[in-house]
Amino acid sequence: MLLEFRLALLTLAVGLAYVPGLPSGATAPRWWVLALGLVVVLWKQPRGGNFPGLKPIALLVAWCVLGLLWTATPWDTLEGVFAVVLVSCVFLLATQAKNLDWCWEAAALVCFCQVPVLLLQLASDLKFNAIGVSGLFFSKNLISEFALATGVGVLFTKNRWLVVGPLLCLVLVTVRNPALEVLVGAFAAGITYVWLKRYNRRALLVGFVAALAAFSFIVTQRPGTLVSFGERLDIWQATLLSAWDYPFGWGLNSFADAAPHWEFVHNDFLQLFFELGVPGVIVCGFVFIRSFKAEDCVAEKCALAALVGCSFLWWPLRSPATLTLAALVLGHLYGVSARAREFKRYRRTYRPRSIRYDYEDISPDAVRAARAGCEVLPPRPQYPLVGGELQEHV
Repeated sequence: MLLEFRLALLTLAVGLAYVPGLPSGATAPRWWVLALGLVVVLWKQPRGGNFPGLKPIALLVAWCVLGLLWTATPWDTLEGVFAVVLVSCVFLLATQAKNLDWCWEAAALVCFCQVPVLLLQLASDLKFNAIGVSGLFFSKNLISEFALATGVGVLFTKNRWLVVGPLLCLVLVTVRNPALEVLVGAFAAGITYVWLKRYNRRALLVGFVAALAAFSFIVTQRPGTLVSFGERLDIWQATLLSAWDYPFGWGLNSFADAAPHWEFVHNDFLQLFFELGVPGVIVCGFVFIRSFKAEDCVAEKCALAALVGCSFLWWPLRSPATLTLAALVLGHLYGVSARAREFKRYRRTYRPRSIRYDYEDISPDAVRAARAGCEVLPPRPQYPLVGGELQEHV
């Protein structure tokens, strides 16, 4: 079974783990579903192979484990380490994937499963959540963030009509309770797309004006939005002051114990700094920058930008569904970037300008570099190193 298909099944399983009656905050059962899904993905999977990003990911996991020595909440930190290990496995598997088209389509099917429940709740005014329509995820914020990233990704697949599911979720959720973080995420995805496609800078100006108009509309419809944003600023200020007191981090999942009246920072990056300190931020920043250097991959970069935008005002990277989606996207981007760097390195090493190689003279290392590009085509003189051109996605 193809790795891409197995990852799609994993995405579907994690998304459908949000069953009725189980609150969105109950993350432990979802992590176990992800663990079982990884067992299925790894079952009879070919052993060996090079996993790009293994060293930084191993360093991050080791640092999270080391945090058990000084954390005030060892059991919560241990649960966080378990989650980090699972997500790291997803990341490493995604580095081997040729594309994420099936994963996007599986996530879109999860959104389609949310639509009937959202319609039922909207029609009968059933409020499982104090803030309105929430779907199977039992959280309007979680379903909005998941649907936003999925909608951006599925737009670039062959089955673009599947975007109807995520779009319906966004409409049904935001029609009564517009979410500010979704607006920021959509704006970030749009800006990323315009930047990658190198469109006229006027498009950036139009997008900025549209975002301001949408922000004004949300504030008009929900007067408490500015108050909520002011509360976030207070939380962020207190978090920064506390984080600088312990630059090596307080340990995973320790913020709820340090500030029980807040539970979350409402900013994933500040919470990451608070819990993992400067070393954790450096490792995560290195992985993110390396991943975003991948050529092409417009869908994945825009979807990642949407999740990053949402993370500035909420905590999508604390939920199994959205974190698994982020790990898939980040891992795929890192794998594409790593293969491109390996190809360029071997090309500089084995192809001096004054020497021409025949197909029989290709070294074993160069052949492995070509196979990392997923396919070697018939030899051509302009690419003697790999005996042909690499696939477009590399």
